[in-house]
Amino acid sequence: MQRIVTLQPCESRWPRVPLWAVAMVVVWAGTVAAVWHAGEARGHTPQLCVFKQITGLPCPTCGTGRMVLALCRGDVAAAAAMNPMMFVLAAGGTALLGLRTLFGRRLRVDPPGLHAVRGWQVLLAAALANWAYLILAGR
Repeated sequence: MQRIVTLQPCESRWPRVPLWAVAMVVVWAGTVAAVWHAGEARGHTPQLCVFKQITGLPCPTCGTGRMVLALCRGDVAAAAAMNPMMFVLAAGGTALLGLRTLFGRRLRVDPPGLHAVRGWQVLLAAALANWAYLILAGR
């Protein structure tokens, strides 16, 4: 029987991350923090999502900036409520990075044919369910 999930050793404990990706994350986080704090100082909550400004509906990633700010304040419950899917992805990414840096291992998922299709279908259904949650919750 073929193994779908395996732990493999890594050549380096630190993943190669392109400098442009690090710069994008730093600029994004700095912009979110600056706009958010400037808005709070003026007594209103800023709207950073262009999709929401145009359509009136939250995008599938709406609430991610507020989630990060809630995590920085140590409010895990509020962070999870802002955007559950992005919270789970952030937690999973943190766990995978920890696995690599602490133990020098990486997780490899290699599903055969139909399992890969089913996996993508489940991920799409989860993303749509998360989006429905954001719309219904008025995020």
